[in-house]
Amino acid sequence: TTKMIYILNNVWHKQNLSACVSSYVMLLGSHVRKHCTEDSGTSCAPCPASTFTVEQNGLTECMKCTVCDPGQGLRVKTPCTQSSDTVCEPLDGHYCTDEQNNCCVQAVEHKKCRPGQYIKHKGTSSKDTECDECEDGTYSDGSFQTCKPHSK
Repeated sequence: TTKMIYILNNVWHKQNLSACVSSYVMLLGSHVRKHCTEDSGTSCAPCPASTFTVEQNGLTECMKCTVCDPGQGLRVKTPCTQSSDTVCEPLDGHYCTDEQNNCCVQAVEHKKCRPGQYIKHKGTSSKDTECDECEDGTYSDGSFQTCKPHSK
């Protein structure tokens, strides 16, 4: 029988155990540095830079932070901390095409309207631009939000 010493509510406790508790739960933002043995308890360490854990765990390594790749149309909305992953959002002029766990993982550039079309609905971070055709006798270079009449 081994004795486990732990702190609960700032009070030291001893507990007799028949075996070491190797799946000791680490705190948010930390990982198992060394599993317990018959002679020592489990020790934990904070997650190093660019890594995190989001819940209490028994992990021996923290997870790598997500990288918001501008090549995928992304930028950082919320940076990674020891206890939360990076949250990405679309770059200006882009909209999200794939979102997972409230984080954009893929974004593409808004559609450009062609000459003869106007911008019916401007693109947002979650929707593409909508274009529509100008009526006869009107024009747009593709950047107008309404078609303009031809001058006579």
